[in-house]
Amino acid sequence: MAAWFIKRSSDLLQRPLEMSKPLWNKGEDVDQLMLAFTIGEDRTVDQAIVFWDCLASWAHATMLTEIGFLTIEELSNLTKVLAQIAEEFSHPVKPEIQEEDGHTYLEDRLVREVGEAGKKIHTGRSRNDQVAVALRLWLMADLTNQMLLVGQLSQKLLDFGERAAKISLPGYTHLRKAMPSNWAQWAVATSSALAEESQAGQGVYTRLDRCPLGGAAGFGVPLSLDRELVARLLGFSLVQLSPTDVQNSRGRMELAYLSQLDSIGLVLERWLNDIWLYTSEEFGYLSLSQEFTTGSSIMPQKRNPDAVELARACCREIRGLRASVSYLATGLSGSYHRDFQRLKAPTIRAGGILAETLKVCLALIDNMTVNESRCQQAMSDDLYATQAAVDLVRGGMAFRDAYGVIAQQLKEGTFARPESQAETHLGGPGNEGIAECRRDLAKLNEYWEQMAFRSACTLYRMKSAGSETE
Repeated sequence: MAAWFIKRSSDLLQRPLEMSKPLWNKGEDVDQLMLAFTIGEDRTVDQAIVFWDCLASWAHATMLTEIGFLTIEELSNLTKVLAQIAEEFSHPVKPEIQEEDGHTYLEDRLVREVGEAGKKIHTGRSRNDQVAVALRLWLMADLTNQMLLVGQLSQKLLDFGERAAKISLPGYTHLRKAMPSNWAQWAVATSSALAEESQAGQGVYTRLDRCPLGGAAGFGVPLSLDRELVARLLGFSLVQLSPTDVQNSRGRMELAYLSQLDSIGLVLERWLNDIWLYTSEEFGYLSLSQEFTTGSSIMPQKRNPDAVELARACCREIRGLRASVSYLATGLSGSYHRDFQRLKAPTIRAGGILAETLKVCLALIDNMTVNESRCQQAMSDDLYATQAAVDLVRGGMAFRDAYGVIAQQLKEGTFARPESQAETHLGGPGNEGIAECRRDLAKLNEYWEQMAFRSACTLYRMKSAGSETE
């Protein structure tokens, strides 16, 4: 059976691929096994970046027209088709790519529908910087979308915390009861962490915000390209100065993006772990709606938090994909290597996983309820030991002495729970800082909305350019 499977797999790999001639092929025979291996997942993965390749191709064609390598009419024809293809690839169900990758698909389609101008558009660029700019645009747009979702989740957590602010909750260290807390403090912890990630994301976005187009294979081209014009048309703030570093930055840019996603995942993972723990029968502080749990195929009584567990697993999966990219990008000499092709799939996959996880987390908040009575039962006297020591300090006793007095009372069983006092310092129970979080969050969300608008403007410019020439 194993021998048959191996032979069958080999036969499939040896079959001629139904595709046009690769752009790099000059008429020589090509080993089909080698071709299938080098194409890899590109036909599927590149569906995510053809849209951005269209925008970059339009900007490149506009620049070629400005420097005299395309006519106005050729630009007009190219722009119309590029806008049409971009529209097709902006839908969830995208056209199948039969060529070796998205870039070959795009060029073949332009040649079929526009003719000679489709052959001219590759003047002054390589597939290497073509994929670099398409990926860079995708990374910036996807990071923006992720941060908008992060902002929504952060906001929703604050709403949850505000609703449940008066319900106490044991605070834990080492998973042992430590000090009194409440649900507002619990929610603000994750909300403010997500806001911190949103702020950190601005630095990642700034790092990505350099236009690589014009770097070609890593050494520029013998033409007077207007790289600044291309950068402006695509909405970049800067040009990536060194053509060689355009290629050297492959891997670094993906890692910067993935590190940000990984850090967001770490925030979510700890929050999800709390929910997983607190919805267990032993704790019972939270309950999930029946609609947001699954059942057992053998145990009739079971309701399981599968969505919580899978979301938690997704956070770890993102960490694994980041590690994969890190390994793929290391150990290489300068400039371009085909190894970079393998960076695309884990990077794009991680983006999809995090977006899906964030959406599930948003829905999760609407499907969990605080069990106030169980929380109150859990507020045992020992949680207030630190407060009792501080009360002695207020009376003039040194803290270390007060600590010893309370420790002795606990040991002897004479400790009496003091009257609960709300903390007045910022961040403590009773002054959790929800208003401050909302203020900071509003500024961060405004930044990401501006970045989303900037990305949309690039598409608008291309579509406008196409309609103006009709």
